[in-house]
Amino acid sequence: MNRISTFLIVALLLIGASNLCAQNLSEDAVQFTTAEGYKNDTLKNQTPLVGKWTGSNFMVNTNDPGTLLISDDAVWQVATYERPFAETNTFTLAMKFSYNRADEALNADQDFIGLILKSGSDKIEIKIQRMKWDNKRYRLRSFTSGAGYFSNNTASTEDLFGFGDGDAASDNLWFEVVITKGDNASAWSAVAKIVNLSTETEIMNWDLGAFAVAEAFHGSNEYYGAITTLGGGPDGKVSARMIEAFDATPLKAVATSIDSKNLKTPSIYPNPVNDVLYVKSSDYKRIEIFNISGKLVKQADLQDSSVDVSYLKSGIYLVKLHGNDTNVSKIIKR
Repeated sequence: MNRISTFLIVALLLIGASNLCAQNLSEDAVQFTTAEGYKNDTLKNQTPLVGKWTGSNFMVNTNDPGTLLISDDAVWQVATYERPFAETNTFTLAMKFSYNRADEALNADQDFIGLILKSGSDKIEIKIQRMKWDNKRYRLRSFTSGAGYFSNNTASTEDLFGFGDGDAASDNLWFEVVITKGDNASAWSAVAKIVNLSTETEIMNWDLGAFAVAEAFHGSNEYYGAITTLGGGPDGKVSARMIEAFDATPLKAVATSIDSKNLKTPSIYPNPVNDVLYVKSSDYKRIEIFNISGKLVKQADLQDSSVDVSYLKSGIYLVKLHGNDTNVSKIIKR
């Protein structure tokens, strides 16, 4: 095999691995940091800069990195991100998470964490389940208003999640659900996957096929994303459920909680950005840029409309502009 062929094969393999394992957060992703306005308190008591949460007492820890911790005794709770999806037919929900487990037999199958697309009292719910008949196996399970529990996928062994002999902690995991609205209430569809971020391997991939939802849910014009926990505490022998990021996209644009009625919205572009960020506004005199962990990585006076960001690593950043008012937005650095 010549050098060119070898190079092409290696390049294709690397590109394939990158596409598989690079789980990219959107600019609207929540990472529970002080830079986003979160504090060390329960989730329902938060007043973040963008959006709000209702319905749970999950605990936020803003230490590096910011995390959402689900107490070990949490059985069934739903935390809803009260920022609606934009008008769309494809809803993407995701979370970056980890957990611990005791190597003990269960009395029943236990769903211990999940993602929800909801509207009013109706929902589509995809959950990760630890199985009774072999506590070292996991599967995904689905529920919809209008069809109930209707299917689950093939079980995967827990070593794929990062557990080994005497190892109680999982690897960092990525759980993603993409839900597509059907032409009618009986023709919705969804796919779900789990990726082990530590080993860079996809460990579950499930195509749910076509399923039915409640007519009221299908006809809704306002949908929200949510996190759910079920019987994964003492009953499921699962602990330290920790979420580092929650993502739902596409979302409607909203004003930040610190915007005033008279605040002029600046134009920050391009987004995503490669090397130079432009701020089209004369109302702001200073800029601060924070990484996803809340660390200040750039601060400068806005003497002109351009800011050099070429040295920043690829990822999501929070930008604060200071003047008579404060404006906050997120950017993606390529």
